[in-house]
Amino acid sequence: MNSIHTLTTLLGTWLLTYLVHSTVLLGTAWLATRLLGARRLALQELIWRAALLGGLITAALQVGIGPGPAGLVLGSSQVDTATALTTAMTAGRSDLATQPAPAAPAITSRQPAGGAAASPEGAAGPIATRAVAHGPVWPLLLLGLWLIGCSIGAVRLAVAGLRLRRMVRACAPIEAGPLSGLLQRLSSAMGLGRGVGLRTGRKVSVPFAAGVLKPRVYLPPGTDSRLAESQQEGLLAHELAHVARHDPAWVLGSRVVTHLLFIQPLNRLAAIKLRELSELLADDRAVGCTGRRLDLARCLVEVASWASVTTRPALATTALASGDIVLPSLAGWWRSRSIVSGLSLMYFAIQCSRP
Repeated sequence: MNSIHTLTTLLGTWLLTYLVHSTVLLGTAWLATRLLGARRLALQELIWRAALLGGLITAALQVGIGPGPAGLVLGSSQVDTATALTTAMTAGRSDLATQPAPAAPAITSRQPAGGAAASPEGAAGPIATRAVAHGPVWPLLLLGLWLIGCSIGAVRLAVAGLRLRRMVRACAPIEAGPLSGLLQRLSSAMGLGRGVGLRTGRKVSVPFAAGVLKPRVYLPPGTDSRLAESQQEGLLAHELAHVARHDPAWVLGSRVVTHLLFIQPLNRLAAIKLRELSELLADDRAVGCTGRRLDLARCLVEVASWASVTTRPALATTALASGDIVLPSLAGWWRSRSIVSGLSLMYFAIQCSRP
């Protein structure tokens, strides 16, 4: 029982510590990027990435090497005080047993049959022992709330991954033709070699890049006939820029953090900002490779008309849109749940910090 409560208290400590640290880091990132405006986009992306992951690292370090938030320190000190009280009372009863018994007062006739005098210490001992054995209740409540949210988030991620996997497995490779040759030329120009595949499928409505270990570019059917050659070059350069920047891995990581650590509503803001910055930086890299900014802009305007809300890929970096394809009816509830859960944790912290 003690080990279970120790584990739950440790996890509760980490959650509250993470909430405090991540709030400070993400708030600082928001302020810093507001001051930068439209300048230094690469620096802004670095700031948001550090803020999104920094809370995980600093909270783990603080819990590992020192106490957590003030409220949790008070909660653990209360248990330590109860332990010390129990030890002192046990020693006090041993000393009383070796001393001569004082004269019995007039009320001794009401004592129990065993002759042992009832004392406040004897009554308080079991209470203190139970406090030590059971510990505080709030870590269990906090951990339960977090586990429920994690379960929902894990289900959403799994469903989105399965849908994406089903969609990409139905795609056929493009191994010949102008698009394949153009992809190979741009891949070499960006230093990617020949490791990026090109595929197409009828379920793909907008171009996107996906795959962490084996990246591929996915195109809707008829892309070569719907876009001019210069626009095809801009489109492929944009998607290859996502691959070169490892954006599919960052999208996956940000979604995992956002879904499993829903207690921090600012994680969603960080994920949105990172997606916006990745698109802008991918545009810059594509223009640097092709030198055709106007053709890229025309391409993106044309491709925007192909977008279909119901078929947007979930765990992929796309050129135009981002969003979930799973449980759309719960999207609004999920956002409100993040805010309510964060406020609930703050309330727990305030209550636990009271003496």
